[in-house]
Amino acid sequence: MVQKFALGDRCFFETHKGTIRYIGEVPPTVGEWYGIEWDTARGKHDGTYNSVQYFKCKPNHGSFVRPNKLCFGISDVTALEKGYGNSGISEDEKTTVLNKSTRHETIIQMIGFEKISQKLSDFRTLQEVDLSNMNISHASLDSELHTLLPNLKVLSISDNLISSFKEIFKIASQMKKLNTLDISGNQINNWNDVTATADTFSNLNLLYINRMSLEWDKVLRTLKLFPVVQEVHACFNTVTQLFWGEELSMLKVLNLEGNQISSWNEVMCLSKITNLGKLILNNNCITKIDFPDDTINFQSLKSLSLVDNNIFQWDSINELNKLNSLVEIRFMKNPVCSDITSFVLRQELIARLPKLKVSNSSEIDQIERKVAEIDYLRKYAAEYLRAKQNQTLEIFERQNPQYQILINTHGPPDEVTSKTLKESLLFLYVKCPDDPSKEEISKQVPASTTVRQLKGILQRIYKIPTSKQKLSYFDKKVLREVILDDNMKQLEYYSMNSGDIVYLRL
Repeated sequence: MVQKFALGDRCFFETHKGTIRYIGEVPPTVGEWYGIEWDTARGKHDGTYNSVQYFKCKPNHGSFVRPNKLCFGISDVTALEKGYGNSGISEDEKTTVLNKSTRHETIIQMIGFEKISQKLSDFRTLQEVDLSNMNISHASLDSELHTLLPNLKVLSISDNLISSFKEIFKIASQMKKLNTLDISGNQINNWNDVTATADTFSNLNLLYINRMSLEWDKVLRTLKLFPVVQEVHACFNTVTQLFWGEELSMLKVLNLEGNQISSWNEVMCLSKITNLGKLILNNNCITKIDFPDDTINFQSLKSLSLVDNNIFQWDSINELNKLNSLVEIRFMKNPVCSDITSFVLRQELIARLPKLKVSNSSEIDQIERKVAEIDYLRKYAAEYLRAKQNQTLEIFERQNPQYQILINTHGPPDEVTSKTLKESLLFLYVKCPDDPSKEEISKQVPASTTVRQLKGILQRIYKIPTSKQKLSYFDKKVLREVILDDNMKQLEYYSMNSGDIVYLRL
């Protein structure tokens, strides 16, 4: 007799995974069928058959399958044997059997005592184990994985068939040295009450719960089982709303990439997390950043990622100055920067955020900051002067709150423009070491000239396509050759001075 399974249990057929959504008869046939919602579109319907709705799922994700055609996974220990138990053991000495009553696979090994002892010894030395995508559905009967892996620190059981948190708890809770756990890709349908204390996972710092179709209440319910975790990655779930929960209080890193958060008001509930130092909100739907003036805002937040959202005004970037600890930002693929280059975007971010030290994963030095701030004064100079004439300076300063501060540092935009035009002209020598027939020349260019523009000038002189040019210059201060490797950077970014020699190589 085939063992009965419950709605919400996970199963697989060949390489396809699914969830049981219906158990019963499907007339006009007789006998029991399982209605399966497949993870991918390999079904024939949406749970409706012959005009009768047996269950609900996405179109082309539903099928009816006889129970004896399906498999329902293996235990954690069996997976460990499959993944890590092959060393020194021939295929003749082991076999995998399918229990006909449970549809669970079990490994039977015909090996001697010495080989068993050696294998157990090998398991005990393991500190990292990856059991992802091995069709694990449950813990072994005696929950003995921890006895095989007493020194385990990193465990991945992602993309398996585990549908109950009770089974996850059985697998992981006895491993006292565990500091990293990845349970991503498991679809939890059975949220049995499982009680955890601070001692249960006393060393667990890092948790991955990606791609589990979790809403925020389920994220908090998951964190309740891991009360001392400090870094959580809950990416590509179905989170739309956020609210406060004590389960968040220990977090230092939170990654919510690939969810459906649209309002910054939702994000504000995270500002209560005292030690939160890094927040990742890439690939969401956020349109605007707005901090209430009377709110304590993320007092420890140093790093914020907002790539691929729907932010359409620079006002949102200005708001980030209210984050007193923020020194790093990742910000690309938003409507506000859709029509500018990555170089111009970087300069804009640097000028608008004076405390910023890292932009889009690259450090900012003092020279680059100065160049960006002066360029920012030039860029908005006409708008600033027009606002002064029209007595709308207050509106301009709300949109550009750093502008007056930068004027105090570098001087008014008209003075900056005239002064820098005179002081930023560079008198350069150009040599072609790879082709002595090319005559050495001298050229005077503004320090604001980009590497790409310099290549264009040299193309007209030497008739060498820009794509074949490799430029560098000899830095007299450090006595070494510096490669001009970013076409969008200005020459002054590389600290070039009049009299420097530029090398044009092919």
